[in-house]
Amino acid sequence: MAQVLFAGFGDLGRAAGQQLQSAGLEILALTRTAGQEVAGVRFHQADLRLPFDLPPSLRAHPEAVVIVVSPSRHDAEDYEATYVGAVKHTLRALQAVGASPRLVLFVSSTGVWSDQGGAWISEEDPARPDSWTGETLLSAERVLFASGLPATTLRLGGIYGPGRLMMVRKAEAILAGDQAFPAPAWTNRIHRDDAARMIGWLVQRALTGMTLESVYAGVDNLPSLNTEVLDYLMSLLRGPRDPGLAPSSLPPPAAGGKRVGNEKIRALGYSFLYPDYRAGYAALLGAQ
Repeated sequence: MAQVLFAGFGDLGRAAGQQLQSAGLEILALTRTAGQEVAGVRFHQADLRLPFDLPPSLRAHPEAVVIVVSPSRHDAEDYEATYVGAVKHTLRALQAVGASPRLVLFVSSTGVWSDQGGAWISEEDPARPDSWTGETLLSAERVLFASGLPATTLRLGGIYGPGRLMMVRKAEAILAGDQAFPAPAWTNRIHRDDAARMIGWLVQRALTGMTLESVYAGVDNLPSLNTEVLDYLMSLLRGPRDPGLAPSSLPPPAAGGKRVGNEKIRALGYSFLYPDYRAGYAALLGAQ
């Protein structure tokens, strides 16, 4: 049975692990918190921000490794320790036991691309971050690609789904009169379930012997203005919007933001559960 090692096993990692378990793969997980239990998953406690060794029970040379972590704080020090540290220390641990996985997949962000004034961005476009968060993620990617192992980065857009309701809360605040409508800007997003399935999809393709691209954009098929998304959410929450908030009263679309294309993941054969925000949010709010 092929083994997949997850370095980090939070909400997204667990969802991806379940996908791969269902496909008959064995899941190994490195986590900072001890005592976690998921049926069929072998856990080992390791703080990925610090050097660690793979224990004998996990030294079965996994065929694929997924690095999917998230910082505890929104500051430069924790981002560096979490993202760059996790990649460095996981690679070191693998090299120490002579592991040669067919894939090391790092879950990154579309934030490594800069604001393009609303222009389309392809997966071939160079990453030139315009924020310290994007710079940190790009640094982690560079460490990965310098390892010499088969490496791929999945750059996710804004994740929404169960427990990830930022835009829903904004729509509720606007309806309640507690928050002003924002200036329009282009945004990209992905439902949590599709993000997890993409991780599993890439791992399974690599395990069949397919050579993957170095970069995939993990976004749905419809980059959208944030105002359009909020308008749709408000219609779901309370029917048609009040006349004072009608789309015609909004400012013209701003030039800011970016529209990220997902041609490579679709060319690989991936089929979306939620191809755009309408399908994803309708399912999400309908289940509440």
